[in-house]
Amino acid sequence: MSKAMQLLEEKFMPVAGRIGSQRHLIAIRDGFVAIMPLIIVGSLVILINNFPVPAFQQLMAYLFGDTWKTVGGNVWNGSFAIMSLLVAGSISYKLARSYDVDGLSAVLVTIIPL
Repeated sequence: MSKAMQLLEEKFMPVAGRIGSQRHLIAIRDGFVAIMPLIIVGSLVILINNFPVPAFQQLMAYLFGDTWKTVGGNVWNGSFAIMSLLVAGSISYKLARSYDVDGLSAVLVTIIPL
């Protein structure tokens, strides 16, 4: 093992372990993981709506009509447009659960003032 790796394991790993086990950082990580399916679905819909091939755009307009992008816009509004609310709510829920407090109350306190 090289001396650099040994130095990192001796000095850096204990500090990184303490930082990584901090409950606020864990709540942020878990909050983002909780909304990851919405992020993935929203990303796929945006990709389909804005696929940069004119033939694909014409095919979709031919198959579904000229207003076919409204469905994708609605999915975007349901995922990315409210992303800040979803992230704030899920992080506050996870942090409240780490303190053994009611998570729903924490979400309401977080989102209501917005």
